[in-house]
Amino acid sequence: MKLEFLTCGSLNESFLSQIAFFRKCLDFLGGDYERARLVASFGDHDRNELPSEWAPYFDRIDVNFAHEPGAVNPYHEAQHERRFELLDDSADVSVLIDADVALLAPMDALCEQIIGSQALAGVVAHFHFPWPDGTGDPVSDWEDLYQRLIGKPFSPEYRYTLKPLDTPAQAPFYINYGVFAGPPRVLRQFDARERELRDRVRAEVGDVWCYQVDLALTCADLNLPTLSLPMRYNYPNDPVADRLYPDELKRVVFMHYLRTKLFSRSEIFATPSAFDAFLDLELEGSNKLFQSHVQAVTNGRYPFPRASL
Repeated sequence: MKLEFLTCGSLNESFLSQIAFFRKCLDFLGGDYERARLVASFGDHDRNELPSEWAPYFDRIDVNFAHEPGAVNPYHEAQHERRFELLDDSADVSVLIDADVALLAPMDALCEQIIGSQALAGVVAHFHFPWPDGTGDPVSDWEDLYQRLIGKPFSPEYRYTLKPLDTPAQAPFYINYGVFAGPPRVLRQFDARERELRDRVRAEVGDVWCYQVDLALTCADLNLPTLSLPMRYNYPNDPVADRLYPDELKRVVFMHYLRTKLFSRSEIFATPSAFDAFLDLELEGSNKLFQSHVQAVTNGRYPFPRASL
């Protein structure tokens, strides 16, 4: 398979170190993953150049600067949009990922599903988005947005993933954007329509939630084929997830280390001291699984030594 992974961020040590670690994860798995393309789209920068101390760790990462140096970049939107512009049409599967995502295991089974169905895929979001103008009822909120923004009826299909397992379906294909996969052709089709809808969605739900809400509305508006994935494909380092999904915890493919109560995602790969402190922590559940993977990938040594440290 020809795979590509596309991420984005600001040009600082937090994002640089997380993205460099994802390259390590790909190489650790070998085969198609070691050969996979990794794209890093950067914004919020003053010059189109990696810091020299990080350049050696990006020699197998395609780096792109998403706007002119020093340009205004509201909502960090430029680097997000550039990922879609950099899709390789010859790839079998393209995966857009957040920088704070690690690949723990092969995703071959998912790739076969995506190739066979030509569908967009992701894990349904943890909770309903907070909407000041909403009713407090997720179904009513979605019915309102569907009717007013895309002129379609809404039928709930999915349970929010960190709600109790007996919670009824309340959501559409409303996924956490940490992992969003599909054929590049379908992702391009999605992107074109999503940009057309975005300003109207942002006016309704605000800056933080407009991208995830717009994703759901765009897929519904275009009637795109979608796959709601098991939690293993975007597993959060969250004890609630560990209680709800013990079987998925044994099969994690993508770990989204977004919770910061026990360690700082922005620091653990940025400096040797933070890295060593992370490996010394006594952790449980998904945090322990992530820590064990970091230990295996790096052999317990800080992977990005620089002369300035």
